[in-house]
Amino acid sequence: MCWLPCLPQRSQLAAVRKDTAGALQQVVDVGQDRWVKLVAARTNAHMRLKLYELRQLLDLSEAAAARAEQKGAKPLPSYRMALQAQCKAFLDNMHSRSVMQLQHLLESEQWVVVEVPASFQQIVDRLVARCDDSLGPAPGAAGAAAGTTAELPPGIR
Repeated sequence: MCWLPCLPQRSQLAAVRKDTAGALQQVVDVGQDRWVKLVAARTNAHMRLKLYELRQLLDLSEAAAARAEQKGAKPLPSYRMALQAQCKAFLDNMHSRSVMQLQHLLESEQWVVVEVPASFQQIVDRLVARCDDSLGPAPGAAGAAAGTTAELPPGIR
């Protein structure tokens, strides 16, 4: 019979701490694994998010990882890799949309011929001649730049 208050031994406390840390790590691993699966399943939807929405998703994910790390659990390597994959998919999608939009804009532009003052045309001819000289003659363009020997106006060199 114990007359004094029974205190747990140090070895018992260490074992409880170790078991608790192990259980916490398992809970974190399961939670993060499910989050990775959910995020991977929604990749197509996440690609179409607005930037601020993606930022909110990443902030929540980082907050969850930080909270687990505060408690001593280590995040799964696949957790951050999944978030990086989401960011890459988002950027790839944004890039392809921007390129498509730019192509559409360029195709729909209407170009018209405009009279240019002779001084501007002389500047352009001179620059083209310099480019041709530095690159060498182009095949089949032996006499193409022969008539472009105009000098630049004073002060433009």
